[in-house]
Amino acid sequence: MPAPKGGGKRGGKKGPKPGGRRRGPGPGAKSSAARGDSLSGDRLGGGKPGAKGGGKFGSRASTKTRRGGTGHGWRGRGDAPLADPGAEMYQVGLEHGSDLAHFLAMSVTGKLSVRSIRRALAEGRCRVNGKVETYGSRKVFRNDIVSFLTPTVEERTRRFAFEGKRVLYAEHDLIAYDKPPGLPVTPTDAGTGPSLIGICRRELGDLLACHRIDADTSGIVLLARTREVQAMYEEHFKEHRVKKRYLALVRGSPPKGGTHRTGLLLQEQGPGFERWGSGKGQGALLAITRWKNLGKIGRKASLVEVEPATGRTHQIRVHMAELGHPLVGDKVYGDRKDPIHVSRHLLHAERLVAPAPDGEGKIEITAPRAPDLQAAIDQLQDM
Repeated sequence: MPAPKGGGKRGGKKGPKPGGRRRGPGPGAKSSAARGDSLSGDRLGGGKPGAKGGGKFGSRASTKTRRGGTGHGWRGRGDAPLADPGAEMYQVGLEHGSDLAHFLAMSVTGKLSVRSIRRALAEGRCRVNGKVETYGSRKVFRNDIVSFLTPTVEERTRRFAFEGKRVLYAEHDLIAYDKPPGLPVTPTDAGTGPSLIGICRRELGDLLACHRIDADTSGIVLLARTREVQAMYEEHFKEHRVKKRYLALVRGSPPKGGTHRTGLLLQEQGPGFERWGSGKGQGALLAITRWKNLGKIGRKASLVEVEPATGRTHQIRVHMAELGHPLVGDKVYGDRKDPIHVSRHLLHAERLVAPAPDGEGKIEITAPRAPDLQAAIDQLQDM
């Protein structure tokens, strides 16, 4: 990322001298360092345009930094906003060198623990100079502009529970469930937290996963009541007898349609984290993705229908990013400069066609569009 005005590259030349100015919050706004304020981020906005007040230290606020406005936030470089609608904005002063999680714990309106802030960061609720930041250990520097969209009480206390209306199919020991986003199919390596298998078992008895989709991907997942049915559908997936169709909300406007074929290699791996990329050589797994552009959503995004001919990990996300159109909300393969705030990559398993469990013909299952996907479409439609 190009170095901001008034400062050198981090890790190389020295940064801005104390009191130096980087492109900040607009005319009249002063950093907390310039005024000698106490150690707490200077909140920008919240007051009437041109009026004193509204910020924590009575700074003059630009009309573009109001909290909770109906506009699309102050613009950063390119299409990325400095803040999402409804977010609070802060300019770093004497907190220069603090880590982001503790800076926000000192600064945000309302009391949030560092742990709660780290969870909010993982959901993409914070931008630093317009770029989504998910790591609480990231250092903030003088005159950085930090925005934070505080989660509501309902969002902080959300609990996953079994919902009968999400059962899309239940015959011959096979169950299709419309998985909500944010819920892993099976328990994580740590063994903590909810999972789709866990919440369904409490209502439906012992279940086994026939396949998996990413925790943040919503839509159809097949579960089996017996090991025989599980083995049957694992074989169907392996032999590509199951056809899946996804809806993806992507940045920009891809071509009308096409096929992307590459080998996929695991590039990075850590606890609960994987990053894949296209490449050749030993271990490369063939991945084939077909897509069709269903149309532009406003000026900044498109809705794409995707059919993976293979079922590789992160296949759709990697391929769409390589085509120059990453999924909105993808913090691993995107550039973190989405035009709106979303808490996950917007990918939805909408349709599945597979051999019937009794061997008689095929079953076709369709899941309704995820509410957060539709809300993002509605929001982008006006941009």
